[in-house]
Amino acid sequence: MVPEIKSLSASLSLFELFEQKLGLVISYAKKTITIETANTLDRQLMSLTEPMSIVVIRSETFLNDGRIISFTESRHRGDRFKSVEFSRRH
Repeated sequence: MVPEIKSLSASLSLFELFEQKLGLVISYAKKTITIETANTLDRQLMSLTEPMSIVVIRSETFLNDGRIISFTESRHRGDRFKSVEFSRRH
């Protein structure tokens, strides 16, 4: 959807590119936090020696026309997870 990402200047964030350079209007974001059983790849990458629950965070950002512009997923060890959030828009 945004071919300019490949040539993104290091001085711009993705959202600056979307809003300032491309004129896209970001409407809202949704974050879902779940507790899931670690799969084989999770256990390997997180050096888990036994089955464990992990925290999975999925974030989606949407344009004002409802199209999704960004999706991220992060996976965290349940025994080391900490979340602190602070958001401000100018």
